[in-house]
Amino acid sequence: MKRKPKIPKTGFFWHVHHDELFEWCHNYDLRVEHILKKPSHEIKRRLRLFKPVQNVPRELKKLIKEFQNSGSNYAWWELEQWFKTYYPEMEALHKKECPRCPWNGKTLFPERTD
Repeated sequence: MKRKPKIPKTGFFWHVHHDELFEWCHNYDLRVEHILKKPSHEIKRRLRLFKPVQNVPRELKKLIKEFQNSGSNYAWWELEQWFKTYYPEMEALHKKECPRCPWNGKTLFPERTD
């Protein structure tokens, strides 16, 4: 029997929220608990697509470590600049790591009209 890979408790994850491609997840288990309280027709998709980013770019790992160690506004500014600069790279990585994902650049639920 094939074992499921262990899921990290914190780190960068795809689709922590339905309207974000990726972001830092502070507590995987708490987020799953929250997802289970969502409308029933959303739960399966949210859980399937909420998964760790497998190939976090080295520069992003370094910036996160610096930010966590310093907590300074400058470190936060650097992190925001990284997101703006490398977002296209993350979108390409997403296509590889999250095949058959309905993400349309804005939401996991493009069929919704709200």
